[in-house]
Amino acid sequence: IEKKQKQLIPTELGKVVNKLLTEGFNDKDYEVRPKWINEDGSTEPAHTIKTFGVLRSYDLSKEFPILTLRTQPFKTAVKEVIWMWVKKSNNIKDLDAHIWDAWADEDGSIGKTYSYQLAQKYNLPEGYMDQVDALIYNLKNNPMNRRMIVTMWNPKDLKEMNLAPCCYETIWDVTDGRLNCTLI
Repeated sequence: IEKKQKQLIPTELGKVVNKLLTEGFNDKDYEVRPKWINEDGSTEPAHTIKTFGVLRSYDLSKEFPILTLRTQPFKTAVKEVIWMWVKKSNNIKDLDAHIWDAWADEDGSIGKTYSYQLAQKYNLPEGYMDQVDALIYNLKNNPMNRRMIVTMWNPKDLKEMNLAPCCYETIWDVTDGRLNCTLI
C-alpha cells in the first residue's frame, strides 16, 4: 500500500482509489471471516481497506467498473462478470477461475448470493422474467425508464448466502444515447 500511495492516480476513478489509499480504514488489526486461497492452497485473511459512502457512476462509453484490490487478471474479472450476469450461476464449477473457491460449499455453490438473485424470475410489468432480462428489455424498448435497477440484496436470503454481496445494486440510465451505470 505504501508504494501505491506514492503513485496516485489522476482520473475520477483514481480519486476513489486515492481516497481509499490515503483515508481508508484498513481492518488488518481485526479478525475477518473471509480468507483468500493462495496458489499453494494456504489461506490468509481477506482484509479490507474501506471508506464509507463512496458512490460511483460510470459513462460506459468511457469506462467499465472492474476494480479490485485482489490480485486478479483483467480476464478473470471479465469471466466473473459473465459468470454472474450472463450465466447467472452461483456455482464455482461454472466459473473458469478460482477467486470464489473460499466461499463455495462442497458442491461448489456460493449460496443464494449474486447470481442466484439475478436468476430469480418475477412477474414484472415487462413480463415473467429475471432482473437482467428486464433490464435488457427496458434498455431496448424503454430506454427513458428511470427505474432500471438490478439488486442482489435480499434480506430474506442473507442466512443462505456464503458471502453477502458487497456490490449489490446497479442503477442504469440512458441519456442522449449514452448508457450510464451507478454501482452501489
